[in-house]
Amino acid sequence: MRKRQAFSLKGIKRRLGDANLARVRDKRRKDMVKYETETVVKATLAGMISGLLSTRGCEALTANMASDVRKALSIPGRIADNTLANAVARLDVDSVDRALVRMVKAEHRRGNLKPDELGIGAVAIDGKNVATLHYKDLLRLCKVEDGPDAADRIAAVLKANYPYVQLHRPDDGEVYAVIRQHNVALISSKAVVTALTRPIEANTNEIGALPALLDRLHRAYAHTKLFDLVTADAGNTSAQTATQMRRYGWHYLLRIKANQPEMLAEAQRLLADLGQDSAQVTFGDKQNGKAVCYKVWTYDLDTDGYLNYGHARQFIRVYRYTVDVVTGTHTEGNRYYIASMPSSLLGPKQALKVCRAYWRVENNIHWTADAVLGEDHRRLALSRHPNGILVVAALRAIAGSILAVLRALSRIGYSRTRPSWKMVITFVQTQLGILRLDTEAFDAV
Repeated sequence: MRKRQAFSLKGIKRRLGDANLARVRDKRRKDMVKYETETVVKATLAGMISGLLSTRGCEALTANMASDVRKALSIPGRIADNTLANAVARLDVDSVDRALVRMVKAEHRRGNLKPDELGIGAVAIDGKNVATLHYKDLLRLCKVEDGPDAADRIAAVLKANYPYVQLHRPDDGEVYAVIRQHNVALISSKAVVTALTRPIEANTNEIGALPALLDRLHRAYAHTKLFDLVTADAGNTSAQTATQMRRYGWHYLLRIKANQPEMLAEAQRLLADLGQDSAQVTFGDKQNGKAVCYKVWTYDLDTDGYLNYGHARQFIRVYRYTVDVVTGTHTEGNRYYIASMPSSLLGPKQALKVCRAYWRVENNIHWTADAVLGEDHRRLALSRHPNGILVVAALRAIAGSILAVLRALSRIGYSRTRPSWKMVITFVQTQLGILRLDTEAFDAV
């Protein structure tokens, strides 16, 4: 990979410093604290960007860290896994998210988050289930004994103490709970970074939690010019949030489905019957062994918009046709969108780019968290406490964003191609002096 300052120990230190981790708050008793919050968080993040999946792995990292790395990161010595787990569970989630915002702003100021992919700064909003707590987990968490009324007692404890834990009572099977959050991903730059996270309250859904998310997003990035366009799936589409986006000066491109039946019917009336030959844009691609063809049609709305979307300026239809090159099987379907940008500013070609780029939040953010940073490895979870789960998710967003920037800035010398996630993590391990830290024996316990 090309040698630049970003890939050095100094570059890693700078990015951890951008987050100003000393400002992260925790609820530990000060007279009982051996390691300051900044030290604990930095050690956890160093473990995450090194590909470690557990607190025991992070403990091994701090125990075996080279002296120059230890000095650069201000980690004085071995930090026990229990210390890390207990501290993470007591960190303030909102202050961790603000650390993420500080880091993203710093990368933006360096010019590493330019809208090179889309030509316009854009973020995508999507919800994610970050953890599932099973019945035995809930009994232990709520300190409730098993019995006929255990579900009611669990519900009472969760309501009183854990507002982001949503309890589910299936007709068949044991009760369980989920913890969800919104992720806001910057999808317009080469590095797809998480710009913001926010937990979704147990008593609402994605649409219900979206106004508070947009408020926080506005407070975080109002004067940065990081993005001008917000896109979201139909689960986050409503007239209220579209109006809120325009009030904050952002344009929107929102998918419409059956949960907006009247608007979907109108978009289909205007665009569904248009023939293939009349498409304004046709684009072909290859994806995972399949040949894919896209076609786009748009319909300009007048200055009154549509219904209570008075700021809307166009409907967009995206047709997708795929053929498996081996089996010959094919699929086809249409997606419909409503956008506040007129076609003079968001033409059909760029609209297609934005619609396709939306999936970068799934492929580059959620997949990276699950497969690269180990969010799906529940057995090795860095925390099993509800607050700790949300803190770890926010820390993973910081770690994933650091790795995404390093990956976007790097090229493999002989081919100039972008390195894999595994190669980037290996590079980080090299810089931290642990080219291969085998923690299998620790993680298996």
